[in-house]
Amino acid sequence: SDSLLPSIAVPDATALPTERVRAETASAVLRPQYQPSPVEREWARLVAEVDPRECQHAWSNGSRLMARLERDVASSAVFEQSSSFTVGPESQGAALVWPIEPLVSFLRWPAALSPGHTTRAAIMNKSYYQLAPVRAGSRRFLFFDIGASLYSSARAGGDGGSSLRWFRNRYQNLTGSPQPFDHIYAWEGQEYNATVLWDSFPAQVVPFVSYYNVRADARPNAKHNPLRVLTQVARLDDHVVMKLDVDHQATQVALIQQVLGNRRISALIDELFWEHEVAGSAMGCPRLWKGRSGHGWSTMRFDTSQGRGGTLAESYELFGRLRSLGIAAHSWV
Repeated sequence: SDSLLPSIAVPDATALPTERVRAETASAVLRPQYQPSPVEREWARLVAEVDPRECQHAWSNGSRLMARLERDVASSAVFEQSSSFTVGPESQGAALVWPIEPLVSFLRWPAALSPGHTTRAAIMNKSYYQLAPVRAGSRRFLFFDIGASLYSSARAGGDGGSSLRWFRNRYQNLTGSPQPFDHIYAWEGQEYNATVLWDSFPAQVVPFVSYYNVRADARPNAKHNPLRVLTQVARLDDHVVMKLDVDHQATQVALIQQVLGNRRISALIDELFWEHEVAGSAMGCPRLWKGRSGHGWSTMRFDTSQGRGGTLAESYELFGRLRSLGIAAHSWV
């Protein structure tokens, strides 16, 4: 099982290749312990039991999932029962505890699809994220954006807005720093004219960006596997936030499986945002939230075979496993 995987120290990327040594901080960095809230446990059980494979019937009025959603929104359980992470205590001092939004419904804003919230704005709402605190004493704050688009806008056909700008703004507010990231590593498969690409960035951000205008490659040792790059540039005493949204299911699941199966990788990631496209989510039925048919998830076909990560029930499982490794994993939009 994952709990039996050995702890592997991360090479110091600042050393010369012939002088690489194991990071001495391996035993000093404590991983957060995850505690799902009661409402998250109940939703995980319900979704596993119903195991929806289509969306129209599963999320229609009167269905078991919608009945539970309406009850939990009316009681505010989905907003008041946060899950949590705990770190410590070490030899002295109190444990650090912080909340994270529970995994509920179809892994979007918890009130989406409830009465009065059957709109596109509701399913794209990101205000409910409860972000992890940036670790005190971190050497650097690194951001990895896999599926980055332009700084000023989303890729053609996308409608979630610019992730690079959103994350920079959000962490400016969280840290109080005008330049929250010491470095940004970004991948984008849609080819951009170099002038258009770099003109989208504010001048003060450009010195801190490594932008790879190529598709992320999920093969473990591939040149443009972002996780390979992560292990080369990050250390355990860095604070790392990663976003994964490349609109290619096989690539995304393969990368997530590498995180789950390799402690050397998972130990480097503090926070992860991932849009996991699956069967059984209301995202696949845009008519439910006044979206446009023939776009987005409604055009996708999913492999719902056991273990392929193509169902809502398996999405709950994967996010739960990420959190159990101490990664503050959020369902991205």
